[in-house]
Amino acid sequence: MTKKIAKKPNNKPVRKFSSEEAKKIAIHSVMSSITGNNAITEFAEKQLPSIREGETAKDKVSENINNISLAYSQESGHALIESVEPRYRGFALKLRDDLKKEFDCKTASEIALVDQIVNSHIRKISNAKLLESYNEPEWLSHEKVSLLNFFSRETDRAHRQFLSALETLKMIKQPSLKVNVKTNNAFISEKQQFNNNLQKNENNASK
Repeated sequence: MTKKIAKKPNNKPVRKFSSEEAKKIAIHSVMSSITGNNAITEFAEKQLPSIREGETAKDKVSENINNISLAYSQESGHALIESVEPRYRGFALKLRDDLKKEFDCKTASEIALVDQIVNSHIRKISNAKLLESYNEPEWLSHEKVSLLNFFSRETDRAHRQFLSALETLKMIKQPSLKVNVKTNNAFISEKQQFNNNLQKNENNASK
């Protein structure tokens, strides 16, 4: 007959978390799987060392690589190439690299604008191609005319978005204008201007 060993009561006090701490823990738990930080750590410490030995499943490695590349799309261009047709993806990456070099893009906002420019330009080309492919004079119908109008509007919309993003990037990259203003103690308020030298001259004239 075996004796039942009574478990010692756990007298360790349970830590209570504040609402702010609980919020931070919840956000971190969700975001860590999205930002790619955990994926990079796992890939570097576990998967890469075991790839040669065949210990890591290829599909898991591929999934992790995909997650890392997508999380760091500003460096990889992953999100951009997923937003365009497969046949234009090589062109998208090449144009992206060329624009980043042309405008010397370094900041996140500048790179985001480059992605918008490339996406808009390729959508314009894609819709223009569809417009051309359906623009055959052999047959006309109400449905075909509506489809042609739709492709035409989408082409124009993509072109406007392309120009808007391009002009914004140009404006951001313009060198700041330096203006040197030389004054003789001029103080400007909302509706009045006072000039010390002018007041002195008027006082001297009145004497």
